[in-house]
Amino acid sequence: MRQLTLARRWPFAAGLVPGRSASGLLAALASPKWMLAFFVFAAISAVVSMEHPDWVTPVWMLPLGIFCLSLLAAMATNPRLRSDLPLLGLHLGLFAMIVLFAAARLTYLDGHVSLERGQSFNGKLDIAEQGPWHFGKLAQLRFANDGFEETFRPGERWEVTANRVHWWNDTGQRQSASIGEARPLLMSGYRIYTTFNRGFSVHFQWENAAGEVELGNVQLRPGEHDLANEWRLPNGFKVWAMLQPQESLQIRPGESRRNLGVGTLGHRLVIRHGEQRHVIARGESLELPGGRLTYRKLDTWMGYRLVFDPTVHWLGAAGLFSVLCMVVYYGRLFIRKRTT
Repeated sequence: MRQLTLARRWPFAAGLVPGRSASGLLAALASPKWMLAFFVFAAISAVVSMEHPDWVTPVWMLPLGIFCLSLLAAMATNPRLRSDLPLLGLHLGLFAMIVLFAAARLTYLDGHVSLERGQSFNGKLDIAEQGPWHFGKLAQLRFANDGFEETFRPGERWEVTANRVHWWNDTGQRQSASIGEARPLLMSGYRIYTTFNRGFSVHFQWENAAGEVELGNVQLRPGEHDLANEWRLPNGFKVWAMLQPQESLQIRPGESRRNLGVGTLGHRLVIRHGEQRHVIARGESLELPGGRLTYRKLDTWMGYRLVFDPTVHWLGAAGLFSVLCMVVYYGRLFIRKRTT
């Protein structure tokens, strides 16, 4: 008697009381009021997520937790849900989708990196978003950019990219493949795509006053009218460079080209430092304060997107299972109405 009185006064203690009090707690969790609370917190979470994208994972944990607890309580207390297999399957599918979505947000990674032609990925991303429980093998990934080919097919709005990459498997054998924006390379649970970000790379040689030589390259921003970038030389001197092509860089429908046509592209390079402006060709040098800058060659770079989501296939299976259960449930109701 004393235990039941305690449960009535303190509903949160009901789980400690055997028998009726525990079922009363489940019945309370299965109340439609919790679904109303879910929608309220979900709306708040959606607004907060739009204003603060970095907070998506933590702000959605509360509404998703409410939904899961209420759904489990409903399945435990509603005899109809347990006796009707399609209806039970639909609710189990929804529960699985919510749990898998939460797991995906906790373990995902979405990152970007740009690689020069011939350069290997070193395990470090330029930009990355990831869940707090992401423990993938990003540092162990090794693949290299071997260049790309673009084909502008008639009737298409954008050119199709085929980027050649190579890597070494666990036995040390060299592997190669062609990937694109919709055709990823699968490595250690990661999906590696190309992106629309690509462009020219200018390779320089810097020789300081002591005769020490350093090699480096600068990625020019993509776009026919914005082929430029600014960087600092080893001595801290700021330099700006812009590619000045002598022909159009646009690719026409029905045409293909490899590596933006760098092998045959006629061009000059515009160099600015301070108030001075110079135009140089490949192999020419500039005398700058503290040393000599030599333009060695023009090449290309490619942007890659790396995605890690181990739940994507399970989410698809749970969604398909829920849809099939819903089709069976409502199809059965429709057949019953037609036969009565």
